[in-house]
Amino acid sequence: NEECCQGGINQQRQQDPQDLSRQQNQQNNQGLNAQQQRQQNQQAGQQLNNQQQQQQDRLGYDAQQNQQNLNAQRQQQQGQQNNCAQQFKQAGQIGNAQHQQQQQQNQQQHPRLIH
Repeated sequence: NEECCQGGINQQRQQDPQDLSRQQNQQNNQGLNAQQQRQQNQQAGQQLNNQQQQQQDRLGYDAQQNQQNLNAQRQQQQGQQNNCAQQFKQAGQIGNAQHQQQQQQNQQQHPRLIH
């Protein structure tokens, strides 16, 4: 009976170190897995941040381009308006000049009688 028990104890003693080593391996693996998971999460987070940043940059760039286009259009419109105003003014001046010229010709052709 004792031998039987003794044999069981010896067997138990042999299993313990193996179990310990197995447990340690499992724990190490779990630790590694957790670390890998953390790293993957960090990388995924960084990628997301980069994507968001790129999108913001793109939106900012588009907004800037739109603003520049708008400004260019405004300037073009103002230029055209100024041009119209100038042409209108010139037409007025030409009209005045023609009118004055006509008056001078009339005076030359029909001088006022001097009493």
